[in-house]
Amino acid sequence: NDAVRDIWTWPFPPMGGDIRHASRALSASPWFTGIAILSLAIAVCVASGVVSVLDASHGRNTPFRNIDRAVVLYRPDAELDQGKFGALPPAVLERVSRESRTLSSLALFNQDQVNARTEDWSSIALVANVSSALPRVIGVRASLGRTFVDADDAPGAPPSAMLAYSYWRTRFAGDSGVVGRLIVLDGTPHLVLGVLEPRAQLPSHVDLWRLRPLRQMLADTTAYLSAVALLSPGANAKS
Repeated sequence: NDAVRDIWTWPFPPMGGDIRHASRALSASPWFTGIAILSLAIAVCVASGVVSVLDASHGRNTPFRNIDRAVVLYRPDAELDQGKFGALPPAVLERVSRESRTLSSLALFNQDQVNARTEDWSSIALVANVSSALPRVIGVRASLGRTFVDADDAPGAPPSAMLAYSYWRTRFAGDSGVVGRLIVLDGTPHLVLGVLEPRAQLPSHVDLWRLRPLRQMLADTTAYLSAVALLSPGANAKS
């Protein structure tokens, strides 16, 4: 009946007349209409930019989950751009690892190029040599399989690696059975433990992470290393 029809249509009254009236008003003032549309477009772009900046500043667009505790170690004279880290000599990092009272965990990494091959293909790959603590320090998880743990660092543990998400999708066609297989890096077979989540972009643009024990990285006097660490409870970056 009419009463029921009025109840259901009340929140959504007919708008045809309003639309026709607005169209006539806008077409009568083309300059005003153009300026209004341009202003609206600029406002949308500015708002999107502000949201992106705030999103990045709160750590959601970074490879870090532990944004409130993770710190970067670098030389005071190093030029740091977003996503880049000033490298330090192993002797300095070894002393930091031994003497620091403000850091609860220390993770090291550097980049290298290797020859990567499986039974089906061979290619040059960009790898990040990382210590086992890196996933824990920056809060990275695995999309498939698992990340490195301290036991993987122990003497006698087999060499292991994790694939970057994009590398897994392109080189391995997103094969979910890749975990547990071997990939040969510079002649040494490495066990694939897992696939990194897409946000794990530290260092950026690498194809895979290759585990290197912390003791080996600190003993290599020829290499400069990037370092991130977790602050101890109650400590701050200026301690």
